[in-house]
Amino acid sequence: MTQVYDDYNAVLPAAENDYAYEVRPLEPGEYPFTVVKCEPGVFEPRPGNKAPACKSMAVTICVEHAQEKHYISKDLLLYSDLAWLLRQFFISIGLGKHGEPIAMNWTAAKGRRGLAKITKTAGKQEGVWFNNIDKFLDPAKVSTPTSPSPPPVAPPSPVQEEEIPFDF
Repeated sequence: MTQVYDDYNAVLPAAENDYAYEVRPLEPGEYPFTVVKCEPGVFEPRPGNKAPACKSMAVTICVEHAQEKHYISKDLLLYSDLAWLLRQFFISIGLGKHGEPIAMNWTAAKGRRGLAKITKTAGKQEGVWFNNIDKFLDPAKVSTPTSPSPPPVAPPSPVQEEEIPFDF
C-alpha cells in the first residue's frame, strides 16, 4: 500500500530488505516519452567548464516500457551554443518546426509526447547503470524505432497531468 508522508520528520516503517527495489535501466534505443516536469534553475559552471553561468530548465520525461515507468531528467542550458538541443526538444514534442523560430513555451511542454534516443551509462559503483537522454528526435522523421519493441509512436499531443512518485 502506498502512503504519503505529510511530515518531513515521519518515522519510516521497518523493511525486510532495504535494497529490494532495483532500478532496471532501459536498453539503449529510441523511445516515446511524455514530459512530466519542467523545473527552472540556474547553471553554475565549474572552473574550466565551457558553458557560461546561465538559466537552465530541468526537464523530466517518463518512458513507459514493459509495464514500468522510467523517469529520466536532463538539464537544458539556455544559451546560444546549445540552441540546437533546445530546438530538438521543442520539435520532438510538436512545439516547433524545422527552419522556423521557436518560442520556448515550457508551460505548454508539460504533458506533451515526443521521441528520444536513450543511452545507458555505467555508474561509479559496479553494476549500477543510469539512463541518459542522448538526443530528442523528430517523430515525423523516424521510420523504424530501434528500441526493443516499444509501443508505437503517436504524434505529439497533450496528455493528462501525471504525478511523479518522487522529486528530483
